[in-house]
Amino acid sequence: LAPGIEFSFTATGDSRLDQNFIHFSFPAQSIKKLQSALPNGAFLFFKNSKASGEISLDASLSFSRLKKEVSEFHFLPAGNKLEWENDFYPSKSKAFIPFKRIPREVIASLIVAEDPRFFSHSGIDENGLKTAIQENLNEGRFARGGGTITMQLVRNLYLNQEKNIFRKIEESLIAFVMEKSGKISKEIILETYLNIVEWGPGVYGIQDAAQFYFAKEAHNLNYDEAVFLALLLPNPKKYSSLLNENGSPTEAMLTVMDGLRFNLWEKGLMPDPEFEKEISLTVKPHFLLASTEAGAAFQ
Repeated sequence: LAPGIEFSFTATGDSRLDQNFIHFSFPAQSIKKLQSALPNGAFLFFKNSKASGEISLDASLSFSRLKKEVSEFHFLPAGNKLEWENDFYPSKSKAFIPFKRIPREVIASLIVAEDPRFFSHSGIDENGLKTAIQENLNEGRFARGGGTITMQLVRNLYLNQEKNIFRKIEESLIAFVMEKSGKISKEIILETYLNIVEWGPGVYGIQDAAQFYFAKEAHNLNYDEAVFLALLLPNPKKYSSLLNENGSPTEAMLTVMDGLRFNLWEKGLMPDPEFEKEISLTVKPHFLLASTEAGAAFQ
């Protein structure tokens, strides 16, 4: 790093004691100064972003490989007079749906499934990151990113899909600056995310997804359809395999959907009469046809 920039990265491991420790930090300093100090090839978007203000970060992780256990984790960014001036990229969706026309069923299902603390965090959910790290240790691979909706939006708009600790740190810092700047509301984040996220091969945004899976307009989606779409987001190909030949959900998929429906009802986001109904859902047949380019991609 350039002279005058304080920065710390430590990684230690003791195989005999099975103790592993990672620490990454820098004290409060201007973003412009930090950007000029970052080495070429690292944090590329953050390095060239139109951000200003002061920012600091202290992050550490202690874990056991043998026990597959996270003993300590914290990720604590802080900022002062933060500004974020980068424009959002144009949507890949054919039809951009404004926030007020996106059904509450879709918004509720997305938040409960992907980011339950969306309205209370500042772009980063420390608990979510810790849970993801624990699950990755259990799996022995990078199976879950632990990203908030804001972090997922940052990744889709600005970053590549690489999975490593430095990409995750950059993603987290951008999400934090974006939200703490106060210029981008939670509603705009949700609106943009729901209009650009990929729901399948060539399927971008909630309007495309509604038409592709259910042959209807996004504003007409019901609870079961919204729950299905929310569960597709982590990996559309994985969940598409949980459909019967006629397009109805398999027993396994119904169990997953029931779990999300219960969470919605428990949080008061699904009315009793709707929750008491049996799931009634059929994905349109063209989704399952391998003869179509999109259908073939899911086989």
